[in-house]
Amino acid sequence: MAWQPNNDISTFKWELNQNIYSRFYLEIPTKEDRYHRKTDTDIQDELRRYTHYDGICFAAETWRWGQNTNPPLPRRNIEVPTSKTVEGVRAYYRVLVQEENKYILIACHANLHGFHRGDLRFVEVNDGTILSGMPKSSVIGTLFPGDVVAVTKMGRKSKTVTIPPPVLNVNPETDCTWEVQHMTLLPRNEENRKVNFAVLESGVAIVEGRVEAMNVIEDCESPPSSVDKINSGDVEDETLLEVDRMYTGFGFTPEKMKVNFTEDFHRKYLLPLTDVTSRLPFYPNSLGTIYTYSFSENQSQQFEIGVRAFNPDVFLNGTREEVVEKCVMMGAAGAQTVSNGRFDGRGFPIREVKRDDLILHFSIANPIDRPTEGRWNTNNRIVIDGRYASYDAIIETVVLATNRKSIQIAARLPKDCPSHIDFRAGVWIVHQRECTGQVRFDRGFFKKMHEASNGRKVIETLYGGREIDIEDYQVREDAIFTFPSVPEIVLNEYQNQYVSMILADVPLVLGNSPFGCGKSMTIVTAAIEVHKRNNIYRKNAHHRQQLLVTQTNNACVSLIEIARKVETVHVKFLRYVSESNWKTLPEPSRTVFDLPVLMRKVFIEWATNTMDGYIDQSLPVEMKNAIVRKVTQNYRSPEYLVGEAKRLYENLTDSHKVTEPSPRNLRSAFFMLYQPDIIVTTADSLPSLLHCNCLKFIANVQIDEASQLPEYTLIYLLQCFPHAGFGLVGDIKQLPPHCEKELKGYLKEYGIGNTMERALTNEMFPQSALRYVYRCHPVTTNILSDLFYDGSLISGVAENDRNEFMRMRTDIWPNQKFPIMVLDHEQSGYRMGTSVANVSEKLNVLKIVRILTRELNGYALRDSDIGVISFYRAQASLLTEAFRGTNVKCGTVDAFQGTEREVMIVCCTNGKPSDFMKSPHRFNVAMSRARQATIVIGNVANLINAIYWKTIVKRARKNDCLMNISRFVDEDASDCIPPKNYYEIPPDSSDDDDDSSDDDDNSPKDDEKTFNAPEVENESRGNTETQEDDTVEDDEDEQSIVNENSDPKSKSAKRRDRRFRAKQRQMEQDLVDDQHDNDSKCDRQVRGARRG
Repeated sequence: MAWQPNNDISTFKWELNQNIYSRFYLEIPTKEDRYHRKTDTDIQDELRRYTHYDGICFAAETWRWGQNTNPPLPRRNIEVPTSKTVEGVRAYYRVLVQEENKYILIACHANLHGFHRGDLRFVEVNDGTILSGMPKSSVIGTLFPGDVVAVTKMGRKSKTVTIPPPVLNVNPETDCTWEVQHMTLLPRNEENRKVNFAVLESGVAIVEGRVEAMNVIEDCESPPSSVDKINSGDVEDETLLEVDRMYTGFGFTPEKMKVNFTEDFHRKYLLPLTDVTSRLPFYPNSLGTIYTYSFSENQSQQFEIGVRAFNPDVFLNGTREEVVEKCVMMGAAGAQTVSNGRFDGRGFPIREVKRDDLILHFSIANPIDRPTEGRWNTNNRIVIDGRYASYDAIIETVVLATNRKSIQIAARLPKDCPSHIDFRAGVWIVHQRECTGQVRFDRGFFKKMHEASNGRKVIETLYGGREIDIEDYQVREDAIFTFPSVPEIVLNEYQNQYVSMILADVPLVLGNSPFGCGKSMTIVTAAIEVHKRNNIYRKNAHHRQQLLVTQTNNACVSLIEIARKVETVHVKFLRYVSESNWKTLPEPSRTVFDLPVLMRKVFIEWATNTMDGYIDQSLPVEMKNAIVRKVTQNYRSPEYLVGEAKRLYENLTDSHKVTEPSPRNLRSAFFMLYQPDIIVTTADSLPSLLHCNCLKFIANVQIDEASQLPEYTLIYLLQCFPHAGFGLVGDIKQLPPHCEKELKGYLKEYGIGNTMERALTNEMFPQSALRYVYRCHPVTTNILSDLFYDGSLISGVAENDRNEFMRMRTDIWPNQKFPIMVLDHEQSGYRMGTSVANVSEKLNVLKIVRILTRELNGYALRDSDIGVISFYRAQASLLTEAFRGTNVKCGTVDAFQGTEREVMIVCCTNGKPSDFMKSPHRFNVAMSRARQATIVIGNVANLINAIYWKTIVKRARKNDCLMNISRFVDEDASDCIPPKNYYEIPPDSSDDDDDSSDDDDNSPKDDEKTFNAPEVENESRGNTETQEDDTVEDDEDEQSIVNENSDPKSKSAKRRDRRFRAKQRQMEQDLVDDQHDNDSKCDRQVRGARRG
């Protein structure tokens, strides 16, 4: 039996001393020093009133309570009473688990139990619990997960008083020590109780107009079809919910817990308190609950009709507008809800910290019950909080530790992060930055659009209406346009056609642009031509602006780099990127047209009265004050101010002079002063741009990489700018829109869709197909053209324009006329969380890059000329870390779309190509990034049986560009080039094999220590793509590449290769003796390879 205090005072003192949180509450803060946060609900106000002292009093009081003697109460269906405030000894709990005969509650404040009273972390509510205002009825069946209650008395489940277990030894499934005897229910949020929803396969509800899922209590009126199926025995599960159907009902939205400890502390203790609390297992906020619902036949019919809403042959009970709005709002809710489900709201103390300039390396915990691995990913935006400062950052790499207990992160710090901050002193907490840019549609948005507007016409066409015919518009078919650089560049016939269609005010133009077809220059030229036309009508009219929307920052930079070459036309470009995001961008991703750069220039000119061409906009005084404060705080000393700016500064109070100005006022002031003509931004930044209300009249919107644009984003733009003309430019043969794998059926179709492919296939809008490829070597262009574009592409460059590397490096490149090298690498990958990594491949890539950048005869590739693609996130992270400090770009296929390099290295990483590696879209992107040459690293014995890959392998063998990787990287070899026909082809393979007919005998065996990519790893993150047969036949006999035991024609080559293989095996054995447990050893080898 535990020590039991013998009086109230000693009990209180014992609890106070034992509680780990007490040390943070000994100092009583003043009102100014107390931690403060804004509350907006009655529950938050009540929770904020609770103090550490209150928690200690409740814990001490529990020593006086004996066994629970409350009898069970009858269950009745009555209204549940609530109360805003509760006084006296109490503790606040929220409902965590709902079971048939009980609820499990978890304490809202960790102060209550500290680490010594695990018995108080979880408590049980059952039929014996009395709820205030409902003394004669059981509470079972009346509460929902997320309900918050004030517990005022409890009883032990057993007579025996046992030693309280440590808090880390208990969980919701542990048998509770305490049963709640008396409690009060705090008020519920009664707003927006009525919901319309559909469900995912998991049974979770997607609610119209919301971006957070809800759970469903399955107790409703059922659709007739479901009842028939259940009664007939066709459905084993008795659930009444079906995917792709609509339901209506009433739901409960729970309160979100913002802080897990009491708030009566000095604000200097916030981070230490967060650090201590982070050691406790985390239980996320509960989802809302739909507690009553019924099948909606009308809404389900609308859902089913969907994109056929404006088809005249379709009969509707309601209006066609209602169908469109239902599908768009549900699709947007589904896409954003599932995406938000990846967000991790936890904070973690950073460990193993090392700062290298602007790169911060650290680790965070990877709890078993709710892992961070898979939730903390590359490109996640994070915030690192310290006692006196907070810094935004962006994750560049994530690697799972070998013991799986932590993940190792490398993050890019903002440009202005002081160099003396090493993040080792004190406590630093890292958490993900929540995405605030949610796209929301209001009911009636489509009905409000004018019937003659472009936006309305486009949406009607997408939903089954009449196609938009080019014959209805005056297009100058003979027009020739030039890009206004010095010297000017004349566009080709296909580019001219696209620009002509944009100028003809067609509501929407489809620009089908395969890789390297000069789409960036085409888009910018079209925008400039629209600008020139708008200037004619600008007098006595609105300032007409244009939007160029991209999917990635890299694509933004590409457009801006084109825009920088404009010489003969006066046009103001702006790249819209928030200052916080801009600070974390690497230097190559910043441009002179970025908002923070131009804002600095414009504001300094205004404050010093040196602005050229100033347009009097009569700025409101709050905007002028914001400019003055921004300039004096960040750009210039106050002594540089002149005129009005100087007078405004002198009138500011001391507190205002040091208080940061409103970002919204700053953006509005900048737009009024600068008046940009063409604004370039990413789709992710769009909501922020639109929210600041800086855009006046948008005349044209062009979307780059439009094949990746979710349909709900396009429709959002159409309803925001209904009178603008739209251009969608992209390649439907490359990556489709990103879609989480949980999203399927109608929710996926209406939310994510594949708008550009659907529009092109069904010929909904005027089309312009770009055909001249200016990026790749002509041979690469022809191979990919035959594979994916029906042979329609035309090389716009000559061989000599794309073979300098091969001509100058004959020591390593055997055939100057064939730009693809295949290196046979048999060492298999290993699992790293849900992904795959390969240390041997990484080390070989380091050696290959060293060879490629070696100077020979006055020629050498720069490291910035080289890119490395991996199909796996884990391997991409390893490669990024290996090349840290160089200009070699490493990343997944997704990261490289829209990017190019002179030479690309494509890493297959895994022993056998997984399904997403055989995706035509993914393969096409990977093989079309190089301007000159591509090096593929993979297991040839397996690649030869994989669709698309086998074409590359056979062409490489035919052109003497297939060799074992050890021959390429071994510097001691006198001749890296293998003898002709080194790889023979036995007559046992057919090019007609597709993915589903791979010979199982060629699959890696377990005893070969190979590993195939797990099903959960999919860099497409949910994209489902149809596999196709290989449509390109080689002229050679139907044969397959032999493995290492096959006899080559040259015996000397065979002996030489055996020596090289033995040497390579020894090196691999020394370097990666245990791939899972010797990371430090591998790192030493990596550093050695890089120094070499």
